[in-house]
Amino acid sequence: MKKQGFLSSLLRVLKKVALADMVIFGVVALICWFSGWRTVYHYGTGLVLAGGIVMALGAYSIVGSLNMGRTFEYQFAGSAGVDSMHEFASRDVKDSGSRYGFLALTCAIGITPVVIGILIRSVLG
Repeated sequence: MKKQGFLSSLLRVLKKVALADMVIFGVVALICWFSGWRTVYHYGTGLVLAGGIVMALGAYSIVGSLNMGRTFEYQFAGSAGVDSMHEFASRDVKDSGSRYGFLALTCAIGITPVVIGILIRSVLG
């Protein structure tokens, strides 16, 4: 399997962000239209709310759930298998990396509607 370069990976992520933002802009427009928010100021407010929700979902992925907060201690609990402490810790680091990657992606997706919504509210509203 060929390794991807940095530029191709960056372009792939930017395509995902742009596609998700287009979906957010369309969904917010539909929600605003059907809920009676038909001014430009209301659309900007909807964009700010939608971007905040997307970023909150990313933060929620780090926390885990509402009932279980993250601690900064590493607790070792497992069955009496053949995996060593190092293998358990390595697996946990990989899992944490994917969660932080999802947080970065949701922040990149959510920041665009927030900024554009603020600009719409301040300039046009």
